[in-house]
Amino acid sequence: MDSLIGHLARKHRLGKENLATEVLVYILESSDVVVVQRLLRSYGVIGDWGSYGYQFTLQKRAAGGRGIQDVRIEDAAGEIRAFIESKFDASLTDKQPLEYLDMLPSRGVLLFIVPERRTRVLFEKLAETCRSSPNYAQVVKNSQNRTCRLPNGKKMVVTSWEDFLRRLANYLSRSKQLTEEQRRRGSDIEQLRRLCDMAKEELFEPLTADQIRGVGISPVIRQLKWITKEVINQCVNRRIVQEMSKGKRQGGKNVLRADANDTSLCYGQNLRFCGMDIWIGFWSEVWEQQGFTPLWVCVYRQPRATGFVSRVQRVNGSSAVRKHSDGWLIPLGIKSKRYQEDVVEDVIRRLSELRDIAREMTTAGRNALDKRP
Repeated sequence: MDSLIGHLARKHRLGKENLATEVLVYILESSDVVVVQRLLRSYGVIGDWGSYGYQFTLQKRAAGGRGIQDVRIEDAAGEIRAFIESKFDASLTDKQPLEYLDMLPSRGVLLFIVPERRTRVLFEKLAETCRSSPNYAQVVKNSQNRTCRLPNGKKMVVTSWEDFLRRLANYLSRSKQLTEEQRRRGSDIEQLRRLCDMAKEELFEPLTADQIRGVGISPVIRQLKWITKEVINQCVNRRIVQEMSKGKRQGGKNVLRADANDTSLCYGQNLRFCGMDIWIGFWSEVWEQQGFTPLWVCVYRQPRATGFVSRVQRVNGSSAVRKHSDGWLIPLGIKSKRYQEDVVEDVIRRLSELRDIAREMTTAGRNALDKRP
C-alpha cells in the first residue's frame, strides 16, 4: 500500500526533498522534547535547550545571499546550533558546505541527511571541499562515522535517512510520552520512511563521461566474474564449501549465476559451509555502501550462524562482520596490484581461515558437552 505523503508528492508534483523536510520538521516539533534532544545530541548538536525546547525554521534565506538552509535549529536562547540539509538526489550547491559552516557558531553542526548509497561519496566530497579552504584545511575525518571535526569545535556529519529515522524511532519507543502520542509519531515516522523508500527507487546518480563511454567498467566486471567463479570452483574442489543438494539447486542463487534488481548487481552462489547456508560472490550494492571490497560472504540467519559470527568478531575484530537484512556480511578483501590468480588464492586463504574458526567453534561445543556431569 502506498503512503499518504508519497501519494500527495506524486499527485501534486511536490518536490520529494521539500516534502520530506516538511514532514521531518513536523515530527520533530510534535515529539517529546527529551526525545528530540537525545536524537540531536547523538549527532553532536548541543545547546541551551531550557524549558522551552528549541525552534526549527524551514527554508530560511541567509543574509547576504549565502544560501537557503533546509532546516535551521536554534536553542532556547535563540542561538543557532545546527543546520540540517536533507537530500535525495539533489547535488550540493555552491554554498555547501563552506558558507554554511561559516554561518555556524562555535560547536555548531552541519548535518546532511541523504540516502544510504550516497553517504560515502558525499562525505568524501564534503571533506575534500573543506580541505581546499584555508578556514577548514585542518579537518579531522572519521570515515566510519561519516563525521568531520573542524576548527572552533564545529562538526559536519553525513547520515542516512534510514539511520536518522531509526534513531528517532528508538528514542521515541523509550520516551515517557503517552501511548497514543507515541503511536501517532510512530505512524508519522513510518510514512516518512515510505517516502524515502519511494525516492530511493527513483534515485539517479549523474554519469561521468567515462562511464557513458564504458571506460574501465567492462574489464572490472569481467575480472570480478572470473575471480568469483574460480574462488567458488576451487573452494568446492578443496572441500572448503559444498554445493547445495540437487533438490535445492533447482533455482535461486543456489547455482552460480548473476542477479540484478533496481539497485544492485550481484554474481555468486549459495553454498553449504560448515553446516551453514552462505552466499559467496560479487555484490555491487554492498561494495558501494561499504567501500571496502567487491567480494563478500553473506551468512544467512540460522541457529549456528550467531555463534559463528560472534567468534569471527572475537578473532578478527568487530569490523570483520557487518550486519545486513539477510544476516551478516563478511568482507573478502582484495589487495591492489595483484594478478587474478593471486587474488583467488588470497580469497581462498581467507575462506580457509573462516572454516578454521567454524571448526574451532564446533570443537569447543563438543568439549563443553563432554564436560557436562
